[in-house]
Amino acid sequence: MLYSDGGGKVRAALNPVYGAQRIARFMIGVERKNPDRQIFIGQVNGEPALLFARDGRDDVLVIDMSGGAIQRILQVSNPD
Repeated sequence: MLYSDGGGKVRAALNPVYGAQRIARFMIGVERKNPDRQIFIGQVNGEPALLFARDGRDDVLVIDMSGGAIQRILQVSNPD
């Protein structure tokens, strides 16, 4: 499951995205719109995360790995 939050300032999915294939298609679509972003691997609140940076805007994908498998992905986007 993927939850997306744009804080009312950035476009985000209005509803959760369910299923690995739908999440993959969603992420590919987002990446096609932002091909020149820099991607970093890191941690947020002790969880693995991908950090995306482009034109002063940062996006964070936190990956919940409960039980050794991805359970959910939390995407937070903020232009500030």
